[in-house]
Amino acid sequence: MKFHAVSVCALALWAAAAVSAAEPPVLAEAAGRVAIRRAQALAEKGLCERAEATLAAVARSQPALADEAKKAADAVAAAKAKAAGEVKAAADYKTALKDSRNTGRPVLVLFGREACGNCRYTKAQLKDSRLIPYRRKIIQVMLDCDDAENRPLMSKLREGKNISTLPFLFYVSASEEVLEFTSGAQGADALKEKFDAVLAKHRPAQPGRLARATAAMTKANHLMDSGNCGAPIRTYVAVAKLDADVAIVQEAKDCLEIIKILATALLAEAQEAAAAKKYGEAVPIFVLLRRDFAGTKTATTAAEELTKLGADPEARDALAAAGVAATPPPEKTTATAKPPKPSAGDAEQAAKRLVNLARNFIANKRPDQARKYLDRAIAKYPDTDAAADARRMLRGLD
Repeated sequence: MKFHAVSVCALALWAAAAVSAAEPPVLAEAAGRVAIRRAQALAEKGLCERAEATLAAVARSQPALADEAKKAADAVAAAKAKAAGEVKAAADYKTALKDSRNTGRPVLVLFGREACGNCRYTKAQLKDSRLIPYRRKIIQVMLDCDDAENRPLMSKLREGKNISTLPFLFYVSASEEVLEFTSGAQGADALKEKFDAVLAKHRPAQPGRLARATAAMTKANHLMDSGNCGAPIRTYVAVAKLDADVAIVQEAKDCLEIIKILATALLAEAQEAAAAKKYGEAVPIFVLLRRDFAGTKTATTAAEELTKLGADPEARDALAAAGVAATPPPEKTTATAKPPKPSAGDAEQAAKRLVNLARNFIANKRPDQARKYLDRAIAKYPDTDAAADARRMLRGLD
């Protein structure tokens, strides 16, 4: 898939500017903070260009968040540089081939020599951040063409191919079928194009269907990166089901996971803030969830929470600041009833939400975030069954 970070950045800037102009300041700031979290999640999945474009948009459209966005962008750049330096190549061809047979991934065999400028350039280009999503899908092995042990294999793979300029690159299946080959200096764009071609051949999909999926993914990514996480879900689900070992399939799966984790975390945090009567924190998030995750269960729950708050006189200022109309106050009666205390069942449900959120983070190998929500469940709802579960889960993390 050809994905242009510049066009994404331009779209994100336009969207951010349009939203900022129309939204109440408190809502625009909350949207900026959510965008920073979304960008961080994208970067964790290796989608660094999209993360950087989102953070640039926040920094330019939200001056109050510029330092926070820059700090996040610096972290993304550092992670990107680290990932670029962690290209794991197989030690030798036999090991790579064995890996291929066990995993079904194709093998890139690069023949070069240390003194060759083209070879050094191509190896450096293989570390480009745009190729990060492919590193889980293509096994790499770098071989010295001057080593006597490697010459028979090089001759075998070169047979019948008119190539003479180093480096030689062969893309090989587990059965040692040459899927693609090329030679000479290879830039990141050329490598990416070849990787897509190899993966499409390795697990073929209908060309027309794959082309339509690529176009749909571009639109879906534009929506998600401008803050609308609900609309692209259907596209991501459809693309994730494609039986094709290409980058957009993994990207669709990653985006679905990001949307789910982000929505779950935001909802739990807003509900906790509302329960503590921190309406200035809770209301903007409920509004964003209702709007930006439209069509999901999370959006429905957020709308229900806003309806409840609309009847609470103490929440009116926060609702007004976020541009939400409050429910008219009920007529005064001679006796003023005290608000009921949270029931044991309410406490149990609140604790369960925190524990379930922690489970999501554990499943996604983020124990540090899981601990935060487990500790919160224990501290706020110590006598619940969910708190007991949280204690057991914490012991398992130690």
